[in-house]
Amino acid sequence: MLKKHRVHIAVVFTLMLEAIFVLIRLKPYTETEDSLIYERWFDFTQGFLVLLVLYSIFQIIFTRWKQYRQLKNEHLKAQLSLLKNQIDPHFFFNTLNNLYGLSIEKSDLVGPYILKMSEMMRYTIYRGAQETVLLEEEVEYLRQYIGLHEERYHKEVEVQFDVNMENPQLAIAPLLFINLLENAFKHGVEPLAKEAYVHVRLQATMQEVAFEIRNNYLRRKNADSEGKGLKNLQQRLSLIYPKKHQLEIKELPEEYQVSLKIEVA
Repeated sequence: MLKKHRVHIAVVFTLMLEAIFVLIRLKPYTETEDSLIYERWFDFTQGFLVLLVLYSIFQIIFTRWKQYRQLKNEHLKAQLSLLKNQIDPHFFFNTLNNLYGLSIEKSDLVGPYILKMSEMMRYTIYRGAQETVLLEEEVEYLRQYIGLHEERYHKEVEVQFDVNMENPQLAIAPLLFINLLENAFKHGVEPLAKEAYVHVRLQATMQEVAFEIRNNYLRRKNADSEGKGLKNLQQRLSLIYPKKHQLEIKELPEEYQVSLKIEVA
């Protein structure tokens, strides 16, 4: 505010000088001995006034631009927060049902099962609220998810998770891969009575993270190929990594393939 007042005072002062020199300039040069000096002062004040006006215009534009950027960032954060809160709870509902079954059987697996689930929920709630996490943390989260699913099923499921990371400390937005993994188990493994498989591959260089997943599935009539979780992921990617990601989905007759590449450099 103080800077704005100083600029306004300088503009007013310069305008007063400009007016004085204009009056002097209108007089015949014979009435004043220092007409050349006044002319120079007039040109100087005129140029100075132009600079002040341009500076004032720049200040106004820059202030408006900063306000626009701030509002835009706040809007993006609000959108991301909303999208994070919409993560599909399907897995946790099924896990709780399975936990209930184990408790009735008085299984020794109840304690470790609850511990693993609580760790996943803690990561989802607290780490998921951050802008970035370490890639190795996200990989461990996916491993825990797969482990809980393997304990849930009473049928044989082939699960492969191949990981190759040049830099495990790479920073990446959290919870980007979990929706794809959820869909593989939800729409692939669960409906199949036998011979279900989920093959996952994650490769990370210093510039890019590539996540690929393949799973067989049971084709259903009138099935919605793009569920809520996938649309959620697409919106988050467009907000966090605009023009820096590539998501490809292939729905073959017996296999579902998804490839996600993210530029992180």
